[in-house]
Amino acid sequence: MQTKASGRARGIHDIKIPIISQDRPDLILHDSGGFESGGDKEFQQVKGFIFEMSNTTEMKDRLHVIWFAYNIPPVFLKVRCLV
Repeated sequence: MQTKASGRARGIHDIKIPIISQDRPDLILHDSGGFESGGDKEFQQVKGFIFEMSNTTEMKDRLHVIWFAYNIPPVFLKVRCLV
């Protein structure tokens, strides 16, 4: 699998296109590309994908894990650590 880094810019992803590594073909990833503040379009796409994959009859095709990642601003971390 080959990826291109673009720094801190938001990437373009299609959640329905799987990302499969040659080293781990049993681990299939889907990247939503994230959510914009108040972006209903992204939310509806992810919601539809989760619903579709959760209702698939074949167990091997089902959605098994959701990994939610977000950035915490460094300033917030400093304030919380001091409390």
